[in-house]
Amino acid sequence: MAQDVKSDLNFGDQYSAWVNERHITDTEEDVYVEQIKSLGYAIIEDNYDASDLKFIRKNIDKIYARQVDEIGGEHHLTEIGDANIARQLLAYDDFFLDCATNEKVLGIVRRLMGDYFVLYQQTANLHKPGVVHTTHPWHRDLTFWHYTSSRPLAMTALHVIDDYTDDCALKILPATHLREDFPSNAYVDNNAVKVSAKAGTIIVFNSMMFHRAPYNYSNEVKRSMPHFYTMHLIRQEISLPRILGGKWSHDPFLRRFLGYDIMSQDSVVDWRLEKLSNKRKTLKAH
Repeated sequence: MAQDVKSDLNFGDQYSAWVNERHITDTEEDVYVEQIKSLGYAIIEDNYDASDLKFIRKNIDKIYARQVDEIGGEHHLTEIGDANIARQLLAYDDFFLDCATNEKVLGIVRRLMGDYFVLYQQTANLHKPGVVHTTHPWHRDLTFWHYTSSRPLAMTALHVIDDYTDDCALKILPATHLREDFPSNAYVDNNAVKVSAKAGTIIVFNSMMFHRAPYNYSNEVKRSMPHFYTMHLIRQEISLPRILGGKWSHDPFLRRFLGYDIMSQDSVVDWRLEKLSNKRKTLKAH
């Protein structure tokens, strides 16, 4: 007669698997890093309180208005596809340096990119009700780049300043940082994901993951604050060191982070003199 075989194995456990290797996560940061490697993104909630968000909203609007005046009117920004975008916020208020150096974000970036990365750009998007924006089409933050890399070339931290929920949610194509081309329409229809996020959330993602900003169907401005961190070989499109004029250059981390050590020089002599005045390492002759 057949007998039931008793076993201590729990085959019904949701984590049971026939495997020899398993990835283990011990910390919250481990979880974020694993998800970004596989899916391309992670969500960090509750990074700003109500007073911080109020300050950020007010100053984003203030900085954008100033930049509109500097260029001679918003019609010039519309002409070049740069309307409703405020750029390099930390050059206008020190508070935004704290945003750019959020420790949770930088911890993730270090794990994925190593210790030497640069703040490529800090911007703010203003999505106004019923107004089209250049961030609406699907894109990578390294626009028009069609290749992959074993480690991220760039990471984006999107700070959500107003609620991005329901019809105003960010859309992403998970794991598309792992493919070179933009997928077919059918793939987009079947795999696009809405990422709803309340104000104060930071969405951290591989900059090569395809995503698109929401069209604003609400009656209020929706602001977000993208931060772009790149390998130091990717030079800043807008030079923070030249804007800042030496500010924060005496802090070793901020000097590298803000791009002082990778500024393009006008001549060979200038390049060498900068190296002499700011030695990054000691070389011994043998």
